[in-house]
Amino acid sequence: MNNTTKLGNFISEYSVRNRAGDDIPVYSVTNKEGFCRDYFSKDVASQDRSTYKIVPRGCFAYNPSRINVGSVDWQRKEDRVIVSPLYVVFSVSKELDQQYLYYYLKSEKCLYYIKELASGSVRDNLKLSMLKEFTIPNITLEEQRKAVTVLEQTDRLITLQERQMTVLDELVKSRFVEMFGEQKANPKGLPVARLSEVTDISLGLTHTPTYVSEGKPFLSVRDISSGIIDFSNCHYITDREFNSLPNGAKPREGDILFCRVGTIGKPVVIPKGTPEFGTFVSVGYLRKKDNMTNCYLKAWMEDDYFMQQVLDNVSGASQINLNTGWLKNFQILLPDLEMQTRFEVFCNQVDKSKLAVKQSLEKLETLKKSLMQQYFG
Repeated sequence: MNNTTKLGNFISEYSVRNRAGDDIPVYSVTNKEGFCRDYFSKDVASQDRSTYKIVPRGCFAYNPSRINVGSVDWQRKEDRVIVSPLYVVFSVSKELDQQYLYYYLKSEKCLYYIKELASGSVRDNLKLSMLKEFTIPNITLEEQRKAVTVLEQTDRLITLQERQMTVLDELVKSRFVEMFGEQKANPKGLPVARLSEVTDISLGLTHTPTYVSEGKPFLSVRDISSGIIDFSNCHYITDREFNSLPNGAKPREGDILFCRVGTIGKPVVIPKGTPEFGTFVSVGYLRKKDNMTNCYLKAWMEDDYFMQQVLDNVSGASQINLNTGWLKNFQILLPDLEMQTRFEVFCNQVDKSKLAVKQSLEKLETLKKSLMQQYFG
């Protein structure tokens, strides 16, 4: 794009501190939520906030060591907020639409520039002086706002599809309770079993193997925490090392993987056709016995009572770690297989709807990527 201009022509540092110590809401900026309330309330309340930077409505802020992952936003929550002294705050001239600049800063081209420049600086920081050297399309305010309108409409459609996915997930949860009752109260008087009576419970490898560039996939919790099995950034081990893994680290089709640390649970049924892989100890799996269906077992792990049983066993722990010693004693209602099968039929119908929504969502995300490329290069 030849008709460009430097970003420095439109942005200026805004470095006003909360010297008076006013009681102004403390915010942080994340890559997903943008400006959000900083609820470390205990830590922040005990700190001297006179050095915190004020961000008036309409100004941008970013953490210079996190902008490389897209943690930047413009402030439209309150008349003014404060952020950590580490943040960079800047104002934007009237010739540049804030939302247009926001989209530019989130574009692949801009993020690439940020990573290239920041990687050579101290702690991968991006100074405002560096950002000012970036070039943006030199178009009129009217043209900027037309682009923003199209991108915002696309974002709204994406949000609608994401909400539809959430609604379908909630529908399964509601049907689960409708058919089997609340797990803890057990109003239908269903038989109660310990988890170890209806499943075999296994954990992954307890030591770190030797990783190689090619071979058998070796998954950790990060590779399943999104609710799917993601091989895109996983580690690999040699065939020889894979063959020497204990059975507990080699799940197979139909097993239910779950996260043992971080975001506990997140069950994923290994689908047919999945290549062989090993697992680290942060990942466990359940293998159902004959009196249980995977669909029912997965829904049980997504039910509130499962997490309640987790919390009942980790009182006082700073980091939740799902221990098999007490996992095997978790209580699970045991409806007959006919009821479980009817629930599975319902879930399969919902999955078909989810697939259609997912495909629509992927098309919209591809469209947005194309539009961002068109507008920003």
